[in-house]
Amino acid sequence: MYGRGKGVYVAITTKALNTYRKHIVSEKIVEYNEEFFIAGSTKYYVKPILYLQIRHVCAAHQLRRLETISVRIPYNFIHKFGKRVFFWRIGILELSRLQIPRKQSYLI
Repeated sequence: MYGRGKGVYVAITTKALNTYRKHIVSEKIVEYNEEFFIAGSTKYYVKPILYLQIRHVCAAHQLRRLETISVRIPYNFIHKFGKRVFFWRIGILELSRLQIPRKQSYLI
């Protein structure tokens, strides 16, 4: 699924660092150093709190470490169906320098 350095798993989720399938709104694999677009839909009466979750195999360590990073999606980029959409441009993410919540696990 993670492809040893070939790409990064990104998802829109309803929980910050939770990886249970029921919390995933949308997901895809994207190439390193490439722009990507991800969209999803849910059925809520009020705007949900959503997160952009990034999972990658960290190359900065000798042991293969799977790292999960989570960033809360700002409310102004969560839209009702049929409304004008504004895209959240995060810019270039240097994953090793992000100072945000992360979960780490070692691959055997």
